[in-house]
Amino acid sequence: MSLIFSVDEIEHQLRVYQQDISPNEARTSLFNLVVITLEKDTDSLTEAVNELMGKRPCRVIIIKTGGMKESSIHVSARCVEDSEKKQVCIQEIIITSGIDGGGKLPSTWGPLLITGLPTFLWWRDQLPVSAQSLLGLYEDHVDRILVDSRYGGHCQDFFHSYKSQPNPLPLADFAWARLHPLMKLTAGIFNPLELRPQLHHLSEIELQGGTSAESLLYLLWISGKMEWLGEFSNSHETWKGKNTHGETVEYKHSITGELEEDFVIRFKTSSGEDFSITSKQEGYAVCAPGKLPSYTAVFHIPSLGETLIKEVDHYGSDRVFLESIRVL
Repeated sequence: MSLIFSVDEIEHQLRVYQQDISPNEARTSLFNLVVITLEKDTDSLTEAVNELMGKRPCRVIIIKTGGMKESSIHVSARCVEDSEKKQVCIQEIIITSGIDGGGKLPSTWGPLLITGLPTFLWWRDQLPVSAQSLLGLYEDHVDRILVDSRYGGHCQDFFHSYKSQPNPLPLADFAWARLHPLMKLTAGIFNPLELRPQLHHLSEIELQGGTSAESLLYLLWISGKMEWLGEFSNSHETWKGKNTHGETVEYKHSITGELEEDFVIRFKTSSGEDFSITSKQEGYAVCAPGKLPSYTAVFHIPSLGETLIKEVDHYGSDRVFLESIRVL
């Protein structure tokens, strides 16, 4: 059974709520954000959406899935005054998609979008095997899809099928954003001129920390940059390939965990030289670049809210992200 509501009535309620809390001039909404999330996983979503307050006026449609009741809908609005005394408002429409499954269908929330604005879909659930099963359902309604492969699912199959799609919707992955500091630290430890040749003779890499999907993305990034050759199986906690010199390179993801809490990356070269990057919760890492003196490097893993703001300001896919998943 489909969720039945009056679009005109919802639009009227939003106007009334916004006028009550914001009698002065409000800034025009910039985009629609549609969020499909598990009902039990809304705390982190609330924190992320709160980051938009006072910064990006928009309409947010949140579809909570996994509920055991019938689908329902309610609306609200929140406004914050900016430096120019104008109101920056977020209009929220929350749909609980219950046992009837009616809430998450585009036919339900599509009429609630502000026409003429870009629409982002944030998929906060496991990734399906086929990218087309996600893209095909929403491509007529949204302009860009945001996922977080930390939720797991069939990440490798999803990325492999995504790269095979002709002109797919632009895609962003929150897990990729969390990996940016690790990529920067990796590039930095081999940056001294005398160490750059060592990068081309790596024989072992071990990552401690991160999810299986984040490990896969890190491996795809470094193997793509270094032009390593090797097969990727669905069990990618270990990997073996060849570098451009024909030497064996082995990769291992030995410990899972949240990158925000802790991570270690160890490297070994074919000549036996060791490198390591060890994070500290204070926001810095201890880098040991082989025979050179150790040093500390500051890094910051962005929060969900920080990443969300960055992604709604862009409409295309990250070039390096696309290059990396094409390695599959």
